[in-house]
Amino acid sequence: MKNKKLLIALVVLAMGAGVLSACNSPSNNSSTGSDSSIVTPSEGVTLNKNALALSIGGSETLTASLNGIEGDVEWTTSDSAIATVENGVVTAVAIGNCTITAKCGEYEATCTVSVTDALAITLSETELALFENEIATLTATANDGKEYSFVWTSSNPSVATVENGVVTAVAEGTAQIKAEVNGVYAVCEVEVFKEDVYLSLSKANTEINVGATETITATLSDASTPAITWASSDDAIATVENGVITAKKSGSVIITATVTVDGETLTASCGVTVKDVYGLIFPELPKEVFVGDVVPLGLVLTKN
Repeated sequence: MKNKKLLIALVVLAMGAGVLSACNSPSNNSSTGSDSSIVTPSEGVTLNKNALALSIGGSETLTASLNGIEGDVEWTTSDSAIATVENGVVTAVAIGNCTITAKCGEYEATCTVSVTDALAITLSETELALFENEIATLTATANDGKEYSFVWTSSNPSVATVENGVVTAVAEGTAQIKAEVNGVYAVCEVEVFKEDVYLSLSKANTEINVGATETITATLSDASTPAITWASSDDAIATVENGVITAKKSGSVIITATVTVDGETLTASCGVTVKDVYGLIFPELPKEVFVGDVVPLGLVLTKN
């Protein structure tokens, strides 16, 4: 009877030893505390991070390392209402704090998780009005204070393009500029306008003598060169052709340049004053004149 009881006790002890060694050092077969292969709990499992800051809906992966031990790692959370964990992937659920534990047998390591509001992105501008070829820069910030590499896109690159937040207006129309990270984004509405085109003349006013000519030039602000129509308010005083004004007789006229751009008629004008030209004609004087002689000059005043 005594031998039977002794046999049962030995079997129980053997089973217990097998359970204790399930997540222990492979070479730990000694029951003494002096064996150098025995690993203390704080050294058995380590995590790549001991603290995480996440926004609601955000996730991050923890990695557990086993030092001198073997076995499977069990992941648990102290509050699944705050953050869950599966195979090391921590997902933020609600605002608050909790602890994620990685455990292998009697060994464990923990990571403190702090969950804040859901990640939100803010742009420096929510609306932009630009002229064609104009450039503007947008900046994006996240509410968790972290630095992110935002992905910038344009809904209509034919209207506006974007690169690293720098928006370039291409053509008239509308587009949405989006900054996105981790599935969260913010949008800026962009409207591009055609820059106002105007017509100008090289002179606003000028004076020309009868019989003389003068050339004025017309220029569009967008540097385009469509056909320009020239007209004089009174051809009897001055005519104009391709910007060349010819003075006919004294008086005042308005020279007008007209052009059509994108269906819009643009005009510019120059005031012209035509003046008569006066001169004096001296008669031929005698070849010899003596002291005391009176010589009539007979000056003749001419016009034009």
